Amino acid sequence: MDSNQIVEHFKHQQELQKELHKNASARKGQRPRRKATRLELEGLFPSSQQLPNDAVTVQTTVIGTAYPPCTASLHFLKPMRIEDLRLETHHRGCVLFLRTFGTPLRMQAVHNVVEDCKGDVERLAAYNFEVSLSPEQVLPKHGIFAVKEPYYKLTADGGTTIRVDHPSDLVKIRSYDANVPAPLRTSVQDHRALTASALKDIGNVAFKQRKPQDALDHYTHALDICNDGELLLRADLHRNRALVNLYLQRYEAARADCNAAILDSSSEAAHLVAVNLKARYRGGRAAYGAMDFEGAKAEFQSVLAISPSDADAIRELQRTKQRISESSRGLNDFETMSTSNKKGIFRLDHASFTANVEVRQTQTQGRGLFAKKHIAAGELVLCEKAYAVAFGGEENDKLSVILNVNNDNIDYGTHATRLNRVVSKLLYSYQDARQFFDLYDGGYESREVTAVQDGLVAVDTFRALAILSYNGFGIGEDQKLSGGSTGVWICASYVNHDCICNANRAFIGDMMIVRAIRDIAKDEEITMQYQSPDDGIEAFQNQLKKSWGFRCTCELCNAEANVEASKQKLRNGATRKARAFLEDPTNVLDDEHIPGLGRTKQAEKLYKILESTYEEKLFANLPRPALHNLALWLCMAYAIEAPEKVLSMTLQLLRDLGIMVTISKSPIQKVVIDRSRARFEWAAVHAAMYAGAVLEQQGQALAAKGMKMFGKEVYRTLKGSMDGFEEIF
Repeated sequence: MDSNQIVEHFKHQQELQKELHKNASARKGQRPRRKATRLELEGLFPSSQQLPNDAVTVQTTVIGTAYPPCTASLHFLKPMRIEDLRLETHHRGCVLFLRTFGTPLRMQAVHNVVEDCKGDVERLAAYNFEVSLSPEQVLPKHGIFAVKEPYYKLTADGGTTIRVDHPSDLVKIRSYDANVPAPLRTSVQDHRALTASALKDIGNVAFKQRKPQDALDHYTHALDICNDGELLLRADLHRNRALVNLYLQRYEAARADCNAAILDSSSEAAHLVAVNLKARYRGGRAAYGAMDFEGAKAEFQSVLAISPSDADAIRELQRTKQRISESSRGLNDFETMSTSNKKGIFRLDHASFTANVEVRQTQTQGRGLFAKKHIAAGELVLCEKAYAVAFGGEENDKLSVILNVNNDNIDYGTHATRLNRVVSKLLYSYQDARQFFDLYDGGYESREVTAVQDGLVAVDTFRALAILSYNGFGIGEDQKLSGGSTGVWICASYVNHDCICNANRAFIGDMMIVRAIRDIAKDEEITMQYQSPDDGIEAFQNQLKKSWGFRCTCELCNAEANVEASKQKLRNGATRKARAFLEDPTNVLDDEHIPGLGRTKQAEKLYKILESTYEEKLFANLPRPALHNLALWLCMAYAIEAPEKVLSMTLQLLRDLGIMVTISKSPIQKVVIDRSRARFEWAAVHAAMYAGAVLEQQGQALAAKGMKMFGKEVYRTLKGSMDGFEEIF
């Protein structure tokens, strides 16, 4: 299917989902009229399932009516059976123990068939699990699960299913757990007769076979039955489980295991010292993964204090010190970042730098980000590593779609992958969950983040999606990736919008680099542009309202609000013509294509029409967003056919971006740039470099140098580094 067919397909699917929801709601509280038999369900989930080779895999997430996750422990929930389930009902205060008996399949969710202690059967659908997890890792055959406060739903095919929207509501239970009803244990391999040492060996084999969840289960089982007096064995188990948690990037759990693995080595017995060093080393790696670099430094130093020649600890300590320099002083090597990114490394090993800023309450816009010190123009405001990011094309080119029947939104690209990745991380980190759920959620019914229950943080997927919709960033197209990339940066999420902002963001891999467009005073609020008003003020304000729930009242928007309707109409029409002109392949300008006189005249005429819609009394020192792209084309055209016009056109272009340039020849050559209302766009880089070249030809070396330095500054601010500058200019 082409892109238009895909859009229409999912619009149709969304309407079907809305109709299904409407019909299903009418049967709330009822029993199903007919339930599928075990034989029928087994037919839906045969022992071997494979999608056709030419199948287009589409990860579709349907967002229905929001409901909160269960926050209670299993011990406080009342067991129920499948026969007790009622349609379209959240069974609060209850838990359903189930065993899978089919081969799992990933479609819109991970699906399998389940049975309860009485032998009754039903389908189970687990939504919002990390897409990188195989179906077998989510709902393995013969797995035992507790579904907390189960939600029973009608499905599009007329059947029924137990639906899990919050991954924290689905708890994998070990077969020996006292909560598991006896009938569910009978056909499951029972390790109760095995010793803790034997279980450790089984776990070691599982980890070597790249079955981390199995290894985790075996180590945990072994710890449950290991005698308190078996100190060395318990330490081994904690250390091994820490390694698995490191592999799974569950850093809080890994650190807890490493701390538990430390033995009293006051006797200085060699074997105790050795095992403690291993625990300290893994604890350092866990702290590093959690971006607690000072904690990591302390752990690696403790290893080296006893074993000064430990090569691994030396290497990791050096790496950690580099991260501390980055996080405390902003000493990031952006050129190295760019080099790594060009090699296809998009998740970069660098630290966040946020020491210049802090979150405070604003007068009218909730919380915002403020400067703790004076930040000069071009200086680094912050550099932040993404909490979670989804790069287009990473997931085997799967199309990802979110259908939200509540607000009719359809999000294409990587939004669903980003959501699942965020939820997956939050499940295993209470501290991360507290930080993430403190972000703006649009007025969602907030709930206190509960501590870990049954091994998981209770994560509200619906609220997480709401937070991402307000706080997520699009990285834009990358030449090496297909599809848009999206992520969430916690600190940067607090930055509020202004069309004439004082800071600009750029991305290198999963790092966001924010630099000052102009001088930012201490205690001044940091602002960035959420979206450009280039497409007309009405469309711009409507998009802000739809996406972020506000309308902009900045200087530029206030001026736009006072533009006469006739002039606004004239501008909109001329803008469409200008866009068509610039997108016309016959108007491309390069070494092989020169403009015809008629083309240049056409561009000049369009420019004058657009310029006439910006009254001087309203836009005296303000940017004029509809002009700069056409102005850049004219600069390029003049450079080919009318060099004498280039300098004045470049200065006009910069003025259209709110950048006021004054060039004086006496008593000394100098360039004065007023950027107090500047908007940084790529056109500004080209204009500054064109102006510098002309001034150089005129013998104004100092003025030329000033313009070129400004062009380089704008380039670095927009790009994040100077990578590629020499090749272009």
